[in-house]
Amino acid sequence: MSYLMFYAAMTDHKITEEEREHITDNFDADVVKASEKEISNDNYAQRLDKISNYVQSTDLSQSDIDSLLEQMKEMYSADGKFDSVEKGTLMILSQILKA
Repeated sequence: MSYLMFYAAMTDHKITEEEREHITDNFDADVVKASEKEISNDNYAQRLDKISNYVQSTDLSQSDIDSLLEQMKEMYSADGKFDSVEKGTLMILSQILKA
């Protein structure tokens, strides 16, 4: 879900070129463009609601969830940094995805 990757990339309120490249390498260009536009128009609460609704509306296996979390971790590390804010956000997203 590219929306989720953009959410993760925006943790520090900016998307680095490396993070953007990681997203565009993994998703179709039209999906990336639509997701970026959508997330830019959403506030924090709307973003979390959409992520939570996505998880509830899909039947994600534990393997799917683990894969998503690993993709987010790779995206966070794409710029060579994985700071405490990013780690905290990944932990929160992990709890949302596993709820």
